[in-house]
Amino acid sequence: MVKSFDKLFDEYDKARTKAKEAKTEQDELNTEIKQQLEAKKLEEVDSPTFTCLYKFEKDKETEAFDEEKFAEKDPKGHAQYKGLLDEIKRLTKKYTKKVVSKGARKLIITRKNEGEE
Repeated sequence: MVKSFDKLFDEYDKARTKAKEAKTEQDELNTEIKQQLEAKKLEEVDSPTFTCLYKFEKDKETEAFDEEKFAEKDPKGHAQYKGLLDEIKRLTKKYTKKVVSKGARKLIITRKNEGEE
């Protein structure tokens, strides 16, 4: 037997609510576990039924252009730099084309009269 849309929507809504509650609980537990691992400076913990690895990437250094310092130390060079940027923007605008990507399809189901009791 084929279920009606209303029945399907109702089951979908209940499942969505359960998933949101589970995600919230999972996030809270995740935060608590990380806090305990960091407080004890642990990267690995074994329990009778679970193994936990806490992996994290090392901090990375990146370089960033300091335009303010450039303008302060070399005003003439900075003016030339700004002129080149303006020229690049003009050329980029002149040779820019529009590319259309097909939009995603999304199923949205909302309960009617939400909030009313």
